[in-house]
Amino acid sequence: MALGKSRKYTKFQIEEKQYRLKNNILKSVPKQRSSEFRNTNNLDVDKFPSIWLAIDVLTFGDIVLMLNIMNESMLRKIAAKYGATVVEFLSWVKCLHFIRNICAHNSNLIDVKLKTKPKYRKEWTKHLYFIESKKNPINKTPTDRLAVVICIVIYLVKTINPKYQLKNIQRSISSLCNKSEDMAKLLGFNTLDDAKNISNFI
Repeated sequence: MALGKSRKYTKFQIEEKQYRLKNNILKSVPKQRSSEFRNTNNLDVDKFPSIWLAIDVLTFGDIVLMLNIMNESMLRKIAAKYGATVVEFLSWVKCLHFIRNICAHNSNLIDVKLKTKPKYRKEWTKHLYFIESKKNPINKTPTDRLAVVICIVIYLVKTINPKYQLKNIQRSISSLCNKSEDMAKLLGFNTLDDAKNISNFI
């Protein structure tokens, strides 16, 4: 699995991460119930599945790991499919991976704070709550709450499928806010109206 040179890692670090990724795939294969994984024609001499089957066993974490060690040229091509820069795209998938792990452990998304903020699109900021600096009220930074994640999800969903209906997501967000301006701000939205009209963000 040669992913090419990455300016972020040394050759040894890339090989180390590739080994971890390959190991994850090998451990996953025996757990699969599909007969395709027991067909020797679909496995190579080292028992690795064909790429089409390997896609089925990759976790979100595996995919983020692959993207992290991928060379810049390959990454640009993938990010371009979503109309994003490499920096934007990587920050978004890492953010979604973090949120996915929170959900998997049944943690509370309402109170979540992003330790590493993903890259914002300028057009999103008008819908987001801004936090004033305690030392200097003039300095304001965009929220680190759930609203940022919602922006990323809506952008990617609309990019992949412009016809996708966002009604279920909209209902859930509206329910969380419960007609409260304060709750909307707690979730990171600029106003209650912003929280109630997330489909118009992008």
